[in-house]
Amino acid sequence: MKRIILSACILICYSTLNAQQPFRGEQCISVNEFIYQPEDVSFPSCHASTIAEIDGGLIAAWFGGTEEAEQDVSIWASRNKGDGWDRPILCDEKVFQFGDALAIVCAESEKIAKEAAKLVKVELEQLPEYMSAPA
Repeated sequence: MKRIILSACILICYSTLNAQQPFRGEQCISVNEFIYQPEDVSFPSCHASTIAEIDGGLIAAWFGGTEEAEQDVSIWASRNKGDGWDRPILCDEKVFQFGDALAIVCAESEKIAKEAAKLVKVELEQLPEYMSAPA
């Protein structure tokens, strides 16, 4: 009986120690960096972030807004193709440049996503351009 209890304790301790350090080994990518700077986004708070591997890099997504459950919360995303993180995308108030995302469609298959994307309607008001050259 003592042998079974000892074996169970060793197994629990080993499992606990391994669970505390899940990011080890050759398949691990460990980086400590910011995805965006506060001046690059219009929201003061973010939560529920996720990161995934995509062809040629990584994509991160999160909820950004005043605070969790507020009406101004949107889903934001940024890609890193090995040369740093792109400016976070999802233009909820202004389009800053050609190629900025206005909506994100999530679906169980590419076919469903393409059909859903056809249903997205966007109305834009063109504002005056403001351009400046470095001094």
